[in-house]
Amino acid sequence: MASPHFVQRTFCPACDHTKFTKVYSTSYKDPHLVGYLHRLYDKQGKIEFDYLEGADFILQECDNCKLVFQEYIPGDQLMVKLYDQWIDPETIKATRFKKDGIDYYKRYAAEIINLLLYLKGYPADKKFFDFGMGWGKWCLMAKAFGVDSYGAELSEERIAHAKSNGIKVLTWDEIPGNDFDFINTEQVFEHIPKPLHTMKHLSSGLKKNGIIRISIP
Repeated sequence: MASPHFVQRTFCPACDHTKFTKVYSTSYKDPHLVGYLHRLYDKQGKIEFDYLEGADFILQECDNCKLVFQEYIPGDQLMVKLYDQWIDPETIKATRFKKDGIDYYKRYAAEIINLLLYLKGYPADKKFFDFGMGWGKWCLMAKAFGVDSYGAELSEERIAHAKSNGIKVLTWDEIPGNDFDFINTEQVFEHIPKPLHTMKHLSSGLKKNGIIRISIP
């Protein structure tokens, strides 16, 4: 493994154990993997295989908790490139935004309603935070109900879009001490290098009896 664009996990992301068993390994030049990446990214923008040169896709199984995880994951710069360039913002705006129908928004609305009923009190007194907010649609739905709505995101394009719609955007260092009633993480934790560390950091932004939801595929 000799790619400057990837970082190695040297411990299990779930339990911090340092002993693993390799269960699968292939090069990013593998035709099956190349075909999959083309099918995934070509319709959203592009993929630059030069950034995958010298990298391998390796799955390890933790000898302690049996979690199967990817050993080498994209570094920060490659993640930014992926979300701001390979997944082209203009392509997404021109296609996916227009295909989100009423059922898509009904699901978000029902989620927010159920949360507010569970938490009780007035929506205007509630503070929600979406960690990994994407284009900010969940935040916007919460905001529409009167909730004080915040988000965080890696992509500068998505951050700019959220800010233009009145969403308050936080950096990593601004999360602690916010007293959020609810923190949403929708399909985020499976991408995080250190999920336990991230969970502890997010918890520092919760009020007493606040809730963090982790939703993964």
